[in-house]
Amino acid sequence: MREDHDVMYLFYTATASHPLLGSLEHGTGFFGGNRRDKLPEEQFSRRALDAFFQCAATLFYVTTPENTEKLLQKVYHSDHASIPDICELSALASIGSHYKKDLIPDEAKAAYLYLASTGLHEAIGADHIQGMRIFICLSMSCIMDKSSSARLLIMPGLNLARAKMEADLRKATSNQSDEDEYRRTLQTLLFLEGWLSYSLGYQSCLKQSEIDLVHYTVPLDTSSINSAGLRTRLIQSQMTKLALLASQIQAKIPPLRDGSWSKADELSADLDKWYYSLPPDLQLATLAKQEEAVTSQQRYGIYLMHMLHVDMRLQLFCRLIKGFAAHREEQDLSSLETFYHQIPRQNLDDHKDFSIQLARIASLLRSVFDACVVLLLGVCLYYLEGRETNAVADMLRNLDLCLTVLEFCSRDDIAAMRLRNMLDPVVREFRLTRQASRVQQGHGHSMGVEYLLNDRPPEKPDLVRLTHRLLNFMTPARDVWV
Repeated sequence: MREDHDVMYLFYTATASHPLLGSLEHGTGFFGGNRRDKLPEEQFSRRALDAFFQCAATLFYVTTPENTEKLLQKVYHSDHASIPDICELSALASIGSHYKKDLIPDEAKAAYLYLASTGLHEAIGADHIQGMRIFICLSMSCIMDKSSSARLLIMPGLNLARAKMEADLRKATSNQSDEDEYRRTLQTLLFLEGWLSYSLGYQSCLKQSEIDLVHYTVPLDTSSINSAGLRTRLIQSQMTKLALLASQIQAKIPPLRDGSWSKADELSADLDKWYYSLPPDLQLATLAKQEEAVTSQQRYGIYLMHMLHVDMRLQLFCRLIKGFAAHREEQDLSSLETFYHQIPRQNLDDHKDFSIQLARIASLLRSVFDACVVLLLGVCLYYLEGRETNAVADMLRNLDLCLTVLEFCSRDDIAAMRLRNMLDPVVREFRLTRQASRVQQGHGHSMGVEYLLNDRPPEKPDLVRLTHRLLNFMTPARDVWV
């Protein structure tokens, strides 16, 4: 296990300057004493764990809500919690806290990261599956923080998985439940390694015997699994197959020369096979059927799986283009012209269509934002012109609906949060203007929306100022997709 200890040393070095951990240094004595005493309050841990299962657990299997509840009770309400137990709880909460930025203080997030990352020695010596879970969660947390340490943490997790595999081979019998848990946890490790190797462009270290196990994470006998649980397993299994396929494609991309587009078509065909072999339950058409009992988390997972498929196609196309272009002289215009003409039209058109699909998905939030702007402009225009107020009431109802969508999405999505933050000051000013109008025109009486809408509108200078602020949002150069 010397390799794992070397990896941990690199991880500690890489995270030494992490801003969250840096904030702990100002606290008194945080890095000493009993680790359990450093745990945040139980209410914060519950929020973080709930967020983990609401947002991440459909895509990646780590553990079950039932096992996590037992772990939380053990850590907070017993004297039998081990260091790996505290480490596992903190690692799970570290991921969940990313989704609840407004409900979990920064000090708690820093504590989860510290407690999880300083228990790696114990994690390696823990139960194989528990150790795998800890390294999975820390790797995911690094990915969410855009840290280069993510791959370093997958390696010891894979080594623990391999050690368990070798130990099981020496046994005459094995526990079926433990075997299922092991395969599903290994599947998540394989997904992370496959996805990172393709995204970052390095050669995966996975063995074929490990890859083959992915085909057996959905049991042949599914009588003991309800339909919702089976669909979740299928999503997780297909996400992993897609990531591994992309990793294998990465290894097959040849040194590109003229005439290599036939090889490019072969690589793209591998992704076609994955797509056309998807079970009916995971097709996008399933989501349009009202009779299908698909949970919101599963719907989220299916959408992301298809987005990952489209994104992988675009990454492949970009790498092929870059590979071809690398053999050209940048200043040679005739050579560049020839290069463009050599790209097969059908190939270019197909990937253009994939780009449009992905852009349409990504633009949904922006469309909601634009709808808010246009509705507010419409209300201002109706007030300025003194037109009928029934239409204003309808626009305000639709505005509230759009704002609700943005508010909901902003809980987990940074782009939605920034769009909402752009609108908030204008919406507040608009509401204050209406309230001022009520006080001025209501003679001290509290008025409902109906009374306001049938009375005189807000003052024209206020409406003009609001209109100018809204028009500033309509510049095409504004970019909030960070």
